[in-house]
Amino acid sequence: MNWKIFAVVIFISIILSTVVYGAYNYYVNIDSTGNVEAVNIEIYWDSERTNKVENINWGNISPTETKIVTIFIYNSGSDPVYLQLNSKDWYPIQVEDAMILDWNYDNNSIAPSKGIFVNISLTMVQPLEDTTISNFNYTTIISAYN
Repeated sequence: MNWKIFAVVIFISIILSTVVYGAYNYYVNIDSTGNVEAVNIEIYWDSERTNKVENINWGNISPTETKIVTIFIYNSGSDPVYLQLNSKDWYPIQVEDAMILDWNYDNNSIAPSKGIFVNISLTMVQPLEDTTISNFNYTTIISAYN
């Protein structure tokens, strides 16, 4: 009779250990900061253009979570421009596959001496395979072209 109780206790322990391990790996938060590179435009936190965006501190992010920031993009040139969003220099490199960087820019041109507010989002779409990663960084590039 004792061996049956022992077997049940071991079985339950294994199940609980697996659930706790999986939950821990799934909900690990990682801290992130992204530098911002502006090409042929100016990027600010405000429409008065007093606070330039140099980096975005996303804070901790977990799998399936989306973080959003709002920035003001100003066309300081003499021609209307369109915008393009890219990223580079992800460190550690394996973080890039777990993230989606996106925005709500509507592909309309920005007239000279005008600006628009844009939301940029960072979504962690899957847990990282390497659970020892506790932070990452990368560079967001917003470019203007005619």
